[in-house]
Amino acid sequence: MNDQERKLLHAILDKDATTTRDAFYAWSNEINFDDVEAGSFRLIPLLYKQMSSLQDSYPNKNKMQGIYRYFLYKNSILMHKSLIALETLEQERIEYILLKGAALVAAYYQEPALRPMNDIDILVKREDAEKAFQVLSDLGWQPYPGRTFQQAFHSTYSISLNRDDNVDLDLHWNVIHQAAWEGTEKSYWENTEDVPYMKRTVKILSPELQILHNLSHGIRWNALSSIRWIPDVCQVIEKRNGDIDWNLLLQEAKDKKLVFTLKHGLNLLSNEFGVAIPSSFMDDLRAIPERKAEKKLYQYLTNPSRYDVIKVQWQIYNLSRSEASLLKKLIGLPSYLKQSLSFDSYGETLRYVIKKIWKRVRYGHKTKHTHVLLKK
Repeated sequence: MNDQERKLLHAILDKDATTTRDAFYAWSNEINFDDVEAGSFRLIPLLYKQMSSLQDSYPNKNKMQGIYRYFLYKNSILMHKSLIALETLEQERIEYILLKGAALVAAYYQEPALRPMNDIDILVKREDAEKAFQVLSDLGWQPYPGRTFQQAFHSTYSISLNRDDNVDLDLHWNVIHQAAWEGTEKSYWENTEDVPYMKRTVKILSPELQILHNLSHGIRWNALSSIRWIPDVCQVIEKRNGDIDWNLLLQEAKDKKLVFTLKHGLNLLSNEFGVAIPSSFMDDLRAIPERKAEKKLYQYLTNPSRYDVIKVQWQIYNLSRSEASLLKKLIGLPSYLKQSLSFDSYGETLRYVIKKIWKRVRYGHKTKHTHVLLKK
């Protein structure tokens, strides 16, 4: 989060009218509105709503209103077109949970425009994933070129699909990239709630898992700034503070080896934006001993200069098998890397690993790291 993003977020999130205006004008005076970075651009509807509640006139109001209307139209069309997928999954008796933008619009944002999204995210059970993929394929949703369902299923936690009418849909069988080993998806299905969505009732994650999911997903570095996780999590905490089960959130963070990530994310929300988080919960969170692997994985995923696919995969593998001995981890590593890197053979996997190690030995810290996860 840079200084401009910090000012923008304070203009959106601060509760005091004076500090909101000060942050808005400080941000507005520094930027060329027509060149706002794409991640910040998606927060304009929230900023428009906030400023319009305080005063009738302010810089770039008409442009902000136009952006608000654009996202209202875009989201409404996307949500409407998603109904055919949801209805067909229901007809095929495939259970699903709405994730991310659609879930947040349904339960936490008053209007579709306030939470821009590019796609619809749907979680199905692991055992239903292949059938769900086929159902969606029959409806015209296809993976992007060079990607197959089987490759994705064995190497990651979701697959991105597109249809000719430019409706993108992400099919998930797990939820969080850095905690997607088999078995971690069980708790999502045990902690759901029903909400209205487009004149129907759908399942979304409980507020505790909404917090963990959106924070863990958003805190990862991305070429497109992902600061919107901050207002997303703030919305959940603000609207559900009275019935959030903080003990459940703590246990889920421990089970999914996300304690370090959760602690740093919530510290930011509390210290920078004054989000009300029980002090007893934060004390309990800080009291949990730090796992070296959690810390390293967090550092790799939040800093593109430190990212390396082998390091990331090793730390995820290490965390997923935290109870196993080092010998058992080493024995299982070749199979894990072959699957997670989508290679057809162990020989191909070995050549890739050797190549990565050789580059690092030869070039050291000058090696250019890609920011696209799992891209070879």
